[in-house]
Amino acid sequence: MKIFDSSLLQAQAATLQASLFQNQAIGLAPALFFSMTVPLKPIHWDGKQIQPSLSLAFMRLPIRSLKQLDHLDVTFPLNPEDGYIEASLHWNQKEIPADIFRIEFGVQENGKWPLVIHYDLLFELEKTGIENSFSNHLEVSLSPGMLHVDYEVAEAFSNDVTQVHTFLQDFFEVSELSAPVLENDEIYYHFT
Repeated sequence: MKIFDSSLLQAQAATLQASLFQNQAIGLAPALFFSMTVPLKPIHWDGKQIQPSLSLAFMRLPIRSLKQLDHLDVTFPLNPEDGYIEASLHWNQKEIPADIFRIEFGVQENGKWPLVIHYDLLFELEKTGIENSFSNHLEVSLSPGMLHVDYEVAEAFSNDVTQVHTFLQDFFEVSELSAPVLENDEIYYHFT
């Protein structure tokens, strides 16, 4: 099997998103989850040009304000333990599972946070011919994006934006959000 050099992966930028999400079908109460997609610079691998990206979803960050990201250092359990990050590397039309085990945030400057993502790549699960790659890190510049209120949460309040906004205060500092936008029975805010 081939050995992967993780230094080939270099981040272009990333955007932090959040979602107030619930799923009554599986008994998941409303919770605020964060996510990010990290586009990576194109690389040449095995004679092909690949445009990889790293996706992280269902992150639980111990914050109620983006200001709390400064100097935040969070460790995460690995899949399948409760609290793991659903993550994958989009690689040559495959999704390579990634275990994110730590994220270190720096201090916000000019609206962006420097951060380091510590991760393992599990290439062998997708039969890529590449060995798994452990204890990697990726330096990223992170910008705030949007907070989305899932339709199940919005429906619980009959899509009443004022009621949803009041409910959202239990999860996040709403003074850091733009005015809400209602679109397709879902409510969006921009981080300000």
